[in-house]
Amino acid sequence: MRIGLFIPCYIDAFFPDVGIATLELLERFGHEVVYPHDQTCCGQPMANSGFNAECADTEALFVRISQVSIISSRRRAAASTTCATISTRSNRPPR
Repeated sequence: MRIGLFIPCYIDAFFPDVGIATLELLERFGHEVVYPHDQTCCGQPMANSGFNAECADTEALFVRISQVSIISSRRRAAASTTCATISTRSNRPPR
């Protein structure tokens, strides 16, 4: 199965071993993992702090990058579901 992997920015910054373990586990089970190397923060830390307008561009970029991963893989895995609200928006096909 082809799976798009999303690693939240805080996992990358504070718990990189979790992201690596997620990748290794998926590969161990024989999945082809797609990881967009230009993946960015989803904007959730700013949104949670009340800066919704300020994070709109960050969120839009994240959704565009995620759509490529979702479209190419049709499945998604995440090392954390913290960004689930924003990342689920990327399940919609681009217009």
